[in-house]
Amino acid sequence: MFVKLHNKSCAKMILYKSATPPKLNNAILPGSKKILLIGWLLLFVSNISAQTFDTVFAKETKAANRARLYQNIVGNGITKNLSYSLTDSTEENYIDAFYNLAFIRYKAPWVDNKVATAFEGIEKRSVAYQRSLLALLYANYPLNFSKPVVALLNQTTNDKIFAMCAEYLLVANPAMQKELWNKTLQMFTADTGSAIFTPINVQAW
Repeated sequence: MFVKLHNKSCAKMILYKSATPPKLNNAILPGSKKILLIGWLLLFVSNISAQTFDTVFAKETKAANRARLYQNIVGNGITKNLSYSLTDSTEENYIDAFYNLAFIRYKAPWVDNKVATAFEGIEKRSVAYQRSLLALLYANYPLNFSKPVVALLNQTTNDKIFAMCAEYLLVANPAMQKELWNKTLQMFTADTGSAIFTPINVQAW
C-alpha cells in the first residue's frame, strides 16, 4: 500500500514549466548564439525535484525502518513492476518502476537490460511512458542511450518529448548542438498548436 502512495508522489517529481519568450527578431542567430538552445530547452523540460533520499526518510529515523522501506521500493516498486511483459495494460507498472529507479538511483544488470529493451516500439507507447523513461535516462544513464533517444526525437510530434530528448542529447553528446538547434527552430516554426512552441521566437542578443 505504501508503494502505491510512493509511486503517486514520485510521479509529481516531474514538473514542466512554460514561459513566454522574447518576441522574434527575424534576424538569423549567429553561430555563437546557438548556445541559447540550452536555455530555451531548460524552460520546457522537466526539472526533477531536489527531493532527496534523506528527505523521504525524514520520518523513518530508525535504520531498520529505512532498510525495510528501501527493500519495499526495490521489491514492489521496481522488481515486481518490471517483471511483467510490457503491454498497453502494463505501461503503468513500467512508469512506476522508472520513477522509482530514478528516485533512489537504483541500478543492477537486469535493470540495465530492461531499460535497454524499454525502447522497443517506443513510438507506439504513451507520452507518459516516454516521459518517465526519458526522466530515468537523465537521472541514471546520462551517457548511455543517445542512439534510441535520437530516433525518438526525430519521430515525436510532442513538444515536451522533443525537449526532453534534446536536453538529454545536449548532455550526452554536446557535438550535436548545431543539429539540435536546427531541429528546434523547425519545431518553433511548425504549426503544432502547442502552447510551448506557439508563438515561440528567439531574439538575437
